[in-house]
Amino acid sequence: MYANKDQFNSIHETLLQQFQHLNKSRNIQKIHFASVSENEEDYMTVAYLMDCAQQAGLEVSYLTMQALGWNGMTFVDEWNEPIRHLFKLYPWEFMWEEKFGKYLPEAATAWIEPAWKMVLSNKTLLPALWEMYPNHPLLLPAYTQARKLENFVQKPIWGREGANVGIFKQGNWLVQTDGDYGKNPSIFQGYMELPDFSGNRPVIGSWIVGDTACGIGIRETKSLVHDNLSRFIPHYID
Repeated sequence: MYANKDQFNSIHETLLQQFQHLNKSRNIQKIHFASVSENEEDYMTVAYLMDCAQQAGLEVSYLTMQALGWNGMTFVDEWNEPIRHLFKLYPWEFMWEEKFGKYLPEAATAWIEPAWKMVLSNKTLLPALWEMYPNHPLLLPAYTQARKLENFVQKPIWGREGANVGIFKQGNWLVQTDGDYGKNPSIFQGYMELPDFSGNRPVIGSWIVGDTACGIGIRETKSLVHDNLSRFIPHYID
């Protein structure tokens, strides 16, 4: 049945190519990897990336975010080794709020991924895009104020996994989720219902490694808001 089918998924191969590029073209010999100590899922993600880096010929070292130190010129690990290159599975907006945040602009440490990614993760881009391209068929109307929309989804400008999301339709809140991002300002985006397949609502996420789109992932849920417990569904294409 699936003999002539395929997936849009070259994530692993593209990760290896990107780490090889860092090793051979950028002359990077070692990368530190970090995640928060109490999150097993984050650690397993980082462990996988470390394995990819090792396969590409790089030396790797792991530390928790809590162990990140500062020696006056650069960040160091728990053995006081300078961190030349660091991949951290930790949001940039959290980094700036840490005690060491004031050292980020002057640190000699190179970040994988860089600080400008903080701009791309900020949902204020959605109102900006709508202002630049009003009524574009690939965009939903989005504003920094709710009163311009009759039905909308409220989202914190920095937020993840469906936390602190509200859906307002025809004068009533359909859902308002809890989370750790409620203190952030919100944007308000026009509400469009997801397609319903026997009570399951899918969304497609895209994977980009370096500058290459290399895969999609489909998550589905029976609720109106996807969260970190939404099912990850395999796919195939002709």
